[in-house]
Amino acid sequence: MTQGPEIPLGAPPRKARVRRATRNLRRAYATLFALVILVCGGWAALDLFRWPDLSNDERFRAVGFALAALLAVAIYRFVEHPLRRELRLARRGEVAQGQIVSITKARGRRSAPIITYTFRTAAGTIVAGSCPLPRRFRLATLAPGMSLEVLYIPKNPRISKPRLALEYVDFGPPRRIPNDVAH
Repeated sequence: MTQGPEIPLGAPPRKARVRRATRNLRRAYATLFALVILVCGGWAALDLFRWPDLSNDERFRAVGFALAALLAVAIYRFVEHPLRRELRLARRGEVAQGQIVSITKARGRRSAPIITYTFRTAAGTIVAGSCPLPRRFRLATLAPGMSLEVLYIPKNPRISKPRLALEYVDFGPPRRIPNDVAH
């Protein structure tokens, strides 16, 4: 996947969107987990209305359905968290110039390389951070000492990520798909 030159980032709030493949995967996860939550939670709620009439086995089954629904909610929130954090950084994060301190090469077959970087916040504090690079990024284009743009949350600068490491987000207005049908 080749990308054009990166557009300069303006002041927050800026236009950022979830990449199409990630958006489709997010919808699939949401649909799957919504079905599990509705079915299991619905069965548990129906059994709750007739709780005194249930046998012990049916009560255990109702509790199991409720726990399955709660577990599905927790897993969905866990899966959704990195995407929400990255989207919040892209839309609301401040931009600072940082510098790559070191690059740790991937050791395993599927492991991602990790970069360590430092940057100075608007308040003058120097913050260090590290993050894995996405698989689509070419490691040969980076070297220690290079400068890079880092997005960070001003209230908590430890929540930061270099712009080149953003995995789920694109910047700019949404791309329009032209309609072939005339209105």
